[in-house]
Amino acid sequence: MVKQKAIKYGIFLCVLGIIVGVLLSVVNAITKPVIDNYEKEKVNNLLLDYNDTYDWNDSDITDSIENLHPQILNVYAGKLNGEEVVRVYKVQTTGYSSGAIVSMIYIENNKIMKVSIVSTTSQTKGVGSKVEDLSYLKIYEGKSCSEYNNDVAQNHNNKSVDVISGATVSSRGVISAVIIACTEHLSGE
Repeated sequence: MVKQKAIKYGIFLCVLGIIVGVLLSVVNAITKPVIDNYEKEKVNNLLLDYNDTYDWNDSDITDSIENLHPQILNVYAGKLNGEEVVRVYKVQTTGYSSGAIVSMIYIENNKIMKVSIVSTTSQTKGVGSKVEDLSYLKIYEGKSCSEYNNDVAQNHNNKSVDVISGATVSSRGVISAVIIACTEHLSGE
């Protein structure tokens, strides 16, 4: 009798697991295109906010770059009069509690023109989330990519790098994104 109940419950749980799996697949099939479209729209808005006079049509050049650093999710090229004038690197690094920080680093004439945060996960509200503050992100603007790459990469773990007190791990995630983008940019010249 106990053995029959165990088998019955086991079958019930297997059927329930299959039903839940099918339902999750259906939900994923419905929501994935919506989420992907939202992400694409968000990136397009960030690119246009940077400079709406640049041509951002067909700007994703990720597939044309060989040996791309694995933490670089996408590379975009902004054009003016048919000439590439800016490259934007979308980079995912690790912040506090192994949470992801997705940043976009805008490089023009080998200078960091802007750093923006696309999304963060697991960053403590009011502490780690400070990496999203414009006042923090502006410290990167105008720095030469080669100088920043060489100087900051070598001093990444000492006090010459600006980190936010209480948000050191999250700050280092953003710093890593900038280093990765600058290194990739300089290697592609």
